[in-house]
Amino acid sequence: MSDSVPAMETQITLTDHPTSDERLAEVLANPGFGVNFSDHMFTVEWTPEKGWHDARVTPYAPLSLDPATAVLHYAQEIFEGMKAYRHDDDSIWLFRPEMNARRLARSSRRLALPELPEEQFLAACLEREVTARSAHGGELRVKAAKFPARKSLDDFDYAHASSIKRDQIAHLGTLDFITARENVIFLGPPGTGKTHLATGLAIKACHAGHRVEFATAAEWVTRLADAHHAGKFPDELKRLGRIPLLIIDEIGYLPFEPEAAN
Repeated sequence: MSDSVPAMETQITLTDHPTSDERLAEVLANPGFGVNFSDHMFTVEWTPEKGWHDARVTPYAPLSLDPATAVLHYAQEIFEGMKAYRHDDDSIWLFRPEMNARRLARSSRRLALPELPEEQFLAACLEREVTARSAHGGELRVKAAKFPARKSLDDFDYAHASSIKRDQIAHLGTLDFITARENVIFLGPPGTGKTHLATGLAIKACHAGHRVEFATAAEWVTRLADAHHAGKFPDELKRLGRIPLLIIDEIGYLPFEPEAAN
């Protein structure tokens, strides 16, 4: 492998029919082997004149092969399976992709096929990951947060809630408070848009790459009480501590028993 490998420009074409959130959740819960495939695939060409070129991410589709293709006559084919696992924050991590790249190169040398440089192999993995996250990540996080309704900051009626300052909400919309690990509290009587604003900020956080969980104060108390009675309270607190944004709605609507309040 050469010390300097020229970077390839990768063209990306997203599918018009992405896998539904429901189907994706089913696949992630039981991936199987060789039965479920991504919405997109990475393809790159090689010729003696140009080397590796024409890299592209395209919607998953059948391949078109010339009848004279060597793999059909001499079985010159390399399969390199990659492994992935779910991290503590529910993100999916590839397992040592650089080792896959090196094994692919060794197999290529044994079959006298052109080697794909390790840098370009890893770049292709990154392109595929970025494409997948752009297509599914934000919406998956929105669904996982379990909002009671979908609201956006752009839809908020400032004329109805005249005491709320638009510039303050715009500043909160930068999501700096999440990075700073600060709390945001909306105070006011019923019907002033507190839930709307909290939901709008949270959905924006989802699309910015943050995990979010939404529930009313009563629902949070029930969840934590159930975890306490099951002997899993420390584990539940640890899990919640890994979520960047927790929304507690309807605080003060209902009284709590002392133990629940604590």
